Amino acid sequence: MNKGVKFILIILAIALIGIVSAYFVLGRANTAPAHLIVESGSVSVDTGNGYVAALDEMDLSEHDKVKTGNGRATLILYDSVLLSLNPNTEVIIEDLTKQYPKVKQTEGSTWTKFADVVGVKNVDIETPDTVATVRGTEFGVEITETGTVVVVIEGTVDVTGNG
Repeated sequence: MNKGVKFILIILAIALIGIVSAYFVLGRANTAPAHLIVESGSVSVDTGNGYVAALDEMDLSEHDKVKTGNGRATLILYDSVLLSLNPNTEVIIEDLTKQYPKVKQTEGSTWTKFADVVGVKNVDIETPDTVATVRGTEFGVEITETGTVVVVIEGTVDVTGNG
């Protein structure tokens, strides 16, 4: 074999080892079920012991509550659902079942972007008078004095009134 062919075979072997290594490292990487990005202002979290100041990029669990005062934050579920919380909004992580996570929005307004990239089939956003079930879409939910307003930009949202 000449030197050129040997060089190409060595480069291909190194590339193959790199690709296989990356596959196993990325395949085993744990996706946090829920984490919070603090965008600005006052954001607090209640993990069961009362509200405390939220930390940027903190992991969250089922039944944790997030409240924005004058701040903004983004709740990320399974790196697939981005729930942007506007000021004066409160949400509770009701269920972190990977295929069907559920968030309860008790006040304020949110904007949700959902892409089925890691096994999430749909996400439910529940308000005091509505449940919005989402499959691969972009939509907003606002709780007003007269009820819940759901605005769909792209995709499908099934909306059911409570009562």
